[in-house]
Amino acid sequence: MSELLKRTEPDRTRLILVGDKNQLPPVGAGRPFQDIIESNFFPVFTLTKIMRTDDDSLIPINANKVLAGDHQGMDFDGIQMNWESEKEADSIPAIFVEVIEDSLINKSKGNEETGLLLEEIQVLSPQRKGPIGTTELNIVLRARFNKNGTPLTKFNNFRTNDKVILVHNNYEAGYMNGDQGYITGEDLTNLKRPLMLINVAGTDEPIKIDRDSIYDVELAYAITIHKSQGSEWKKVIMPVHPAHSFMLSRNLVYTGITRGRYNVTLIGTHAGLQTACRKSGDSGRYTWLSDLYKSYGSEEEDEGIPDGVEEEQIEGLDEGPSDIEGYE
Repeated sequence: MSELLKRTEPDRTRLILVGDKNQLPPVGAGRPFQDIIESNFFPVFTLTKIMRTDDDSLIPINANKVLAGDHQGMDFDGIQMNWESEKEADSIPAIFVEVIEDSLINKSKGNEETGLLLEEIQVLSPQRKGPIGTTELNIVLRARFNKNGTPLTKFNNFRTNDKVILVHNNYEAGYMNGDQGYITGEDLTNLKRPLMLINVAGTDEPIKIDRDSIYDVELAYAITIHKSQGSEWKKVIMPVHPAHSFMLSRNLVYTGITRGRYNVTLIGTHAGLQTACRKSGDSGRYTWLSDLYKSYGSEEEDEGIPDGVEEEQIEGLDEGPSDIEGYE
């Protein structure tokens, strides 16, 4: 952000930040997006029309109840929102397998309402470690859904047809952080520089990964909720269990739920859900950015109107954020 602002020309550039303040704060220190909003120093528009799901969908309704800390008010209809109760964390991976298999079987039978392809389903987890962390879930899910994949000869721990996610930007190679795809094989034309080939949706040619970039590739049968931000799937399956009590928060579960478009299935215990609804994701973050903007604005002759912005451009915004239609 600092480098971005340094490269802008105040007389010619207007910077527009788009995001959801209710999703997860940065992995590192601070909460700049929320601080900018709360400073009341900049014009803010709040988009309120839901585009990802129907207005009456239980997915956004339950997501907002999580933000409000109202776990007891959540509704599960077995269509848009499912709840699977399981106290034993070690038993939850098998339930993931069953839920995915049901969707695949229904698809094979031509049931368009509940049938889905594997690429339309995403398992999310709050963290990597533990019996329901992404590391263990990827082992279990790959063993069931890609048991016939051929191990790659030059890239350990990967197989053909593996579902993978790219976790860094590489403009030269043509992929971005968060891109998902499937491994199609290897290019061994140059044995000194073997290449992993990955088909990513929306690309005409396979992405080519050499061994120097292999750490950009991770299995994606299950991914962390942090990595899911900015993406969506028709069906999302997620554990909400005390095994992840340290990580669980309102913002985390809200972010996971809102990744689903047609169905979200939560698996765990009501105690885990209660723990999540009791904690705010940015609690304990002490920041100064909002106060800095407020202090700067109080010294401006135009009552905090940034240079280069005419007063009539922000007319009607002086009483706080505005609600207008539109939401991702």
